[in-house]
Amino acid sequence: MILFTSLAMAQEVNSLLPILEEQAVVIDLLEEQNFIITDVSVGMVFDGTEGHSVPVELFQGETVVFVGVGDALRIADLDIYVFDSRGTMLANEGEADAAPVLEFTAPSDGVYDVRVAIAEPIQDWNGGFFALTTAVPIAYAPITVMPTFDLFVFAVETMESSGMQVIHGEFEVLMKKEPKPVPIYVADWSACMAIAVADPNRNKKLHLSVHDPYGSMLAMDKRNGELGMVFFQPGPGGLFEFRMNARKMRRFKSDTHAMVVVGCM
Repeated sequence: MILFTSLAMAQEVNSLLPILEEQAVVIDLLEEQNFIITDVSVGMVFDGTEGHSVPVELFQGETVVFVGVGDALRIADLDIYVFDSRGTMLANEGEADAAPVLEFTAPSDGVYDVRVAIAEPIQDWNGGFFALTTAVPIAYAPITVMPTFDLFVFAVETMESSGMQVIHGEFEVLMKKEPKPVPIYVADWSACMAIAVADPNRNKKLHLSVHDPYGSMLAMDKRNGELGMVFFQPGPGGLFEFRMNARKMRRFKSDTHAMVVVGCM
């Protein structure tokens, strides 16, 4: 179990909601400028590490914008880096602030390693929350992700009111009846909860299952319609897989935005 600490005192992290409020503003601004949101990642990042890695698949010549939001209570300077499959750094945002923005054009087809890392914590904190939004410019108004993001905020509120510490959340696009696995590292907490949500304007029934690092299914929820919720014990921890499956779509819809969030205690 890993928590943010300072040298002065050890305490559990505060609410993720302030970061989500800032991220909602970022998403609104990007969509107003005809950017389509292709990825959203929120979680914890720690000082003195390589940061949090987000794999992003791009085509040659494709231009994307990465927008980060750092925990204002704990992070003075948050940076974004882009690495290729060989580990070569291709781009970075090095401004001394906690709201990095980086535009990147892919030199070739492939999966790029996009990382957010703490360049400077506030005082003696060892880490903080981050949010990273990936967006691509298009020539028309995008389908908004906000209905899904609003449900994601509701899921975070539900977890925090239950005494769970939110540790990570991820965004995906789901095709009808095509399960999408989302790998998330979970440490050795005593008990955890995962909630998956999807756009209520596009999806009618969402399934969620969690699988341990050995591939065994620990829990499944296929009862809650537009929301899936499971409880599980992570044991010694590791890389868990959270599978979302849009089982039933609204009429004439074939895909939906979805997000999954994990919290533990």
